[in-house]
Amino acid sequence: MFTNALRRRTFFMLLSLFTILSLPSLSQTFRGTINGTITDPSGAAVPGAKVRATDVNTRAVRGTVSSGAGEFSFSDLPLSTYTIHVDAAGFQSTEVTGVQALAGK
Repeated sequence: MFTNALRRRTFFMLLSLFTILSLPSLSQTFRGTINGTITDPSGAAVPGAKVRATDVNTRAVRGTVSSGAGEFSFSDLPLSTYTIHVDAAGFQSTEVTGVQALAGK
């Protein structure tokens, strides 16, 4: 009888320890975000600019449009390196290479 109780107690202690140690891995993320603001040479915001983020490795493309304040955001991106391409009426197209989506940044 004492042996069964000891086995049960050991089993539940190991189960509890495993559960506690596995919790930090649940908070890890494999997604990132790229944010930015589109401005003209004088620093004024450019609303309505078409912005594309292209994953350098997979060639997957996401698109968005800048807000009234010129801001854009790509959230929930796979961690990778991206090329950001911006088109706005009346402005020359712009491309920024080597932009990284990093976890937690």
